Amino acid sequence: MSFLSSLFGGNKPADKQQVLTKAEFAQFYMAALENEYPQASFTLQPDLTIHSNYGGTEGNHYIDNAFMAYEGEPGQLQEIINRYLAACAHLYQEEDTLLLENVVPVIKAGDFGEGLTTGGDQAGEISLVKEQYNDDLVIAYAEDKEHALAYLTQGRLADCQISLESLREIALGYLENLLPNIERHGDNGLYMVTAGGTFEASLILLPSIWTQENFPVDGEFVIIIPNRDLLFITGSNSPEHIAKMKDMAEESYHNGNYPVSPFLFKWNGERFERFDA
Repeated sequence: MSFLSSLFGGNKPADKQQVLTKAEFAQFYMAALENEYPQASFTLQPDLTIHSNYGGTEGNHYIDNAFMAYEGEPGQLQEIINRYLAACAHLYQEEDTLLLENVVPVIKAGDFGEGLTTGGDQAGEISLVKEQYNDDLVIAYAEDKEHALAYLTQGRLADCQISLESLREIALGYLENLLPNIERHGDNGLYMVTAGGTFEASLILLPSIWTQENFPVDGEFVIIIPNRDLLFITGSNSPEHIAKMKDMAEESYHNGNYPVSPFLFKWNGERFERFDA
């Protein structure tokens, strides 16, 4: 029996009495972290953030996405906890050699990575490798590992002695090869795109796919990417579809996992810019 099974009594469907509050969920999440990564120390903060210290490097685990996933499927508590623990495994391992050929560009909110710090004798802010995409979004760069994305720091990029421009070219090539099965769903000028469930938002970085042949819409391309795995498309001359997408973006951004942006964006021929419809 796994550690989580012993804590939660297996992976049984939960009734109303068994559903954990957010505070209870945070306590179990931290207990699972402590069991899985005994080489690190963890402290539950009043705001339910879990603070970690691993060899003098400090960080935070934010439980919001995991708790939302649990609320949607309370009977899958063990599977959800296991998934999120696996995703942070790279934080508690010795840093290995960066494989540049596995670096992928990831679309994130503009404030992504702000406030990350290290502790110990060399305390200071962690500077992630990212660049501005538009006024609301940035492109972050991460190594695509088996169960997680390990976001690159400026220090690791400097160690590789490679420019950001070269890194971008490598990462875009990896993204194109990673997503051979991009699928369009829907009709009548409103479409959803799927590409594996992790990099849908990053498809905005591939100009070659943004054609009328791929997406026959009325006008310029208008999209929403409320979460990393949601990409919807319509045309700028389709007010009903735009209104529907606007509501979808707001709802999904606030209630879905891995939020990116609640805004609409319109294609300007080179990139997507915020569109206030």
